[in-house]
Amino acid sequence: MGSAAAVAIEVAVEKASRNDLQSVLFGLSAESLEKLSTAIAEPAQLAQPDVPKTVSIVCRICLEPVDVAPGPQCACRGSASFAHLHCLIKVAESKQTIEAWRRCTVCKECYVGPTRLNLARAMWDKYGSMPDDHPAHMAAADMLMTALQETGHRAEAARMLRENYARLKEQLGEKHMRTLVAANNLANALESPFEKASLMQEAVASASPVFGAEHEFTLGMTYTWATAIKDCGRYEDATRLFEQTLQIMITRLGADHEYTLACTAELALSLHKSGNNARALGMLKQQVVDSKRVFGPEHPNTLDVQESLGSVLLAEGSTAEAKDLLSNTFQASKRVQGPDHPNTLKCSLSLARALHKQNCSTNALEILISTLDSMKRVLGNEDCTTMCCARELGIVLKETGVTDKGVELLGATLKTMTSQLGAEHPETLMCSKALA
Repeated sequence: MGSAAAVAIEVAVEKASRNDLQSVLFGLSAESLEKLSTAIAEPAQLAQPDVPKTVSIVCRICLEPVDVAPGPQCACRGSASFAHLHCLIKVAESKQTIEAWRRCTVCKECYVGPTRLNLARAMWDKYGSMPDDHPAHMAAADMLMTALQETGHRAEAARMLRENYARLKEQLGEKHMRTLVAANNLANALESPFEKASLMQEAVASASPVFGAEHEFTLGMTYTWATAIKDCGRYEDATRLFEQTLQIMITRLGADHEYTLACTAELALSLHKSGNNARALGMLKQQVVDSKRVFGPEHPNTLDVQESLGSVLLAEGSTAEAKDLLSNTFQASKRVQGPDHPNTLKCSLSLARALHKQNCSTNALEILISTLDSMKRVLGNEDCTTMCCARELGIVLKETGVTDKGVELLGATLKTMTSQLGAEHPETLMCSKALA
């Protein structure tokens, strides 16, 4: 769920920073950090979405007007919704806290999109040359790696996070907070939902006796675990765990907490996958209202919930309404997060499905070909969303008369899905049915 996808990371790092705990990057080799620095120095286009510029926007810090690409930097609204990057850097430096680089000092929410990535780069530029074991150096590497992962550099992030988790587990033990944070970070970068579920089941089992089952940190990790179970196709098990966790979150954290909102949205998706579209639809409609109120109408969390709502509307037969919502959400996501952001690509796939259902197969085909190419590059061939996009493209090709190509693509996708998800996974069964 956009920034909520790594909910356990934020609270853990925030608390670790306050208590001056060792960073999640403890033990990461200098060579890996150098590769990380090189990787984030190159893809500048990810931090500059290709959108028209507008004028007469005033920086809330220096009050100077500038040309700026539209889109939220955090959850601030109206005249306070924009600030120059160099002004935000000055504010962060003046505060002398890690959180000032990660969260807006006004709305207290995390920075999003290009602003998050650019601040991570700036923090690394400032502290990356310090000794590897210095807290500021480790915190900068942590923030940079998270931003790198969120902007599509998944394979590199996963490799480094795996290395980091193994070292922490060996040096600090599996129940240390930094090891558990590293486990959660790694889980969110993994392609395999089964590996993710296994890792998070182990992490939650380690966290519960140390912090308590109802502690904010444990709840965030349990949310990640439930999401992995859903992605494994175990929808009923995921629904039960989401419902249990959600009730505790509402009591302990409040209904408007970002963890609670994220868990509610994922519960709705799990219900949708289980066939309970009516309940899922009601929950997601309310989630859109709540997300707009808490985060703002174009915050990544809000856009992600809108994409989920569009998908359920489509499944319920409200094709025109779904297409309009998904089209608007897709355009906003391109503007706010960039065209290659995983959430933008996921919304593009949903929009193509809606267009196909409206018999706009030519438009759907064009979108699917472009989206699949981007997904392979950003997410990898074996990512579940990539495989679902390939399956959808195969279906459209088959139904529009390009039968041989459609059958060929569906056959290759079925083979990959069977290998990665198993023959009985719901997504694999859908592919098998489409090929029949």
